[in-house]
Amino acid sequence: MTTRETGPQIVALGRCIEEGTPLGPFEGTVFSGFTAASGSGRIHAVADCPRLGKASSVRAVDFSLDASSLGRLCANWCCRWPLPDGGRWPVFLDALDAVSRLRLDEEEVREQLPDEAEIDEAVCAVAGRVSAGRG
Repeated sequence: MTTRETGPQIVALGRCIEEGTPLGPFEGTVFSGFTAASGSGRIHAVADCPRLGKASSVRAVDFSLDASSLGRLCANWCCRWPLPDGGRWPVFLDALDAVSRLRLDEEEVREQLPDEAEIDEAVCAVAGRVSAGRG
């Protein structure tokens, strides 16, 4: 997310902030969006989101960003919300991006680590070489 642009920033919140992320001072920030007339589906940033196309009718909604609304945000790239003015949003989103990259790196490392059977096999092979060299 790192940006150094000036002016309003527009962000795909449904992709940048995972459900369950603590929002800290950003909890309660009011955004405008669109949802199916039933009001129970995903919240979209734009009325013409392809994922909203199946709805028989669409209505505009204002919502507060919280755990419940965060779980309903559309993750389509076209659903981008303008962020409120104030320089704290980019720092928050950059921090979330950095943490998510750390998680990915950690998962990749775990995938590359040998399992217990491979470790035992390696220990036996090394032990066999050591004893063979002494004999």
